[in-house]
Amino acid sequence: MSIISFSVAIILALFLKFTKLGIAIRARSQDEIGASVVGISIDKIDSIVWE
Repeated sequence: MSIISFSVAIILALFLKFTKLGIAIRARSQDEIGASVVGISIDKIDSIVWE
């Protein structure tokens, strides 16, 4: 069970660090205004993450 949890955590960390969507999600969570200035759609990221 712990191996599965560890694997899922590693995969999630790699996804957030190396994919365009993951980088956009991190940018949105850190600075909403800055993310929108560089062209990240805040509404689109919110709908992907929360729905």
